[in-house]
Amino acid sequence: MSDEDAKKSDSSAKGETDSEEIASLTGKLARKIWDTAYKELKNVFRPGRIKDFTAALAEARYQFKIMAVQANVDAKAIEDGTKRIVNGQLVDVKPRAEDQALTRPSNREVISFLATDTLFQNLNQFVNFEKIVSMAEEEAASVADEKVSDEPVDELWFTRWRKGAEDVSQEDLQRLWAKVLAGESIKPGSYSLRTLHFLSTMSRAEAELIARLAPFVIKDMIVREAVSELGSKGLAFPEFLKLEDLGVISGVNGLLSGVLNFFPFEDKLIWFYEYKDGYALLFESKEPKTLDLGCYIVTGIGLEVLTLGDFSANIDYLRAVGKIAQKSNIKMRYGKIKVTGPTTRKLVNEIKLNDIE
Repeated sequence: MSDEDAKKSDSSAKGETDSEEIASLTGKLARKIWDTAYKELKNVFRPGRIKDFTAALAEARYQFKIMAVQANVDAKAIEDGTKRIVNGQLVDVKPRAEDQALTRPSNREVISFLATDTLFQNLNQFVNFEKIVSMAEEEAASVADEKVSDEPVDELWFTRWRKGAEDVSQEDLQRLWAKVLAGESIKPGSYSLRTLHFLSTMSRAEAELIARLAPFVIKDMIVREAVSELGSKGLAFPEFLKLEDLGVISGVNGLLSGVLNFFPFEDKLIWFYEYKDGYALLFESKEPKTLDLGCYIVTGIGLEVLTLGDFSANIDYLRAVGKIAQKSNIKMRYGKIKVTGPTTRKLVNEIKLNDIE
């Protein structure tokens, strides 16, 4: 074998190794996200050439990042007026003395401006899209392959998602759109088209208000009396009205109730709610009963949006709920979930929320 052949062989072997390493690093969810976002790229490769596809994804990711950075620079230059598009090329704008005069632009100049403005919007949309897809891949890093469905993301859903995501430039809102793409890729059907529409019209202030609501949600309700007891530490009534107007909760002006139905466990009856952060809320009773709580109800859209946040329960609020439960002789505890066996768990680092023993 010649030295040149040996180099080719080494290069080929290295390419396969790199592809395998990339596949193992990205994981099933990351590959699914890229497969959905850049579907046209996959169509270039024949079935069975997954290593080629994976390597192409890695190269595409690098190229898209470089292009996004350059697109951002070009878009800023167009916005500042230091560059413009001429015959499809980006060229420098040289200021001239006569340009300073206030003259009526010609039709051709107006058309050129509109074309440049459209390009500027397209560049911004490309930058936003690429950033959000990259964020979605970051979300995928901690998701095990076995949790990812083999069902593909619906094409209509993705088209609506992309249309909304492309117009989002604020980083905190971009993170929400990334979580939506990651969540839908894990389990298609997790986020409805109505929720996508809601997100596309949601402002940063509204997102912050929803985030403030999250620590007070128990399953799909917010206990009215307990929130009221918190005063300034909770949410004010006008804020609940705003959340109802947004479609996140309902029953602010009504008298809705949430009923907890206890079920047998060992020598007692219990009801529990598990939070995303690995903690749980446990109600215990020694006799058959239900607990009726006056509440605001979180809507379907509200529940989907709340899954996008990372939050912990408000302990003062839970203590206020505990006082209500105590009137019905119901014990309340809050703690971290510890797995003790294949089918058993218990609470550790417990916090007692009322005085019932």
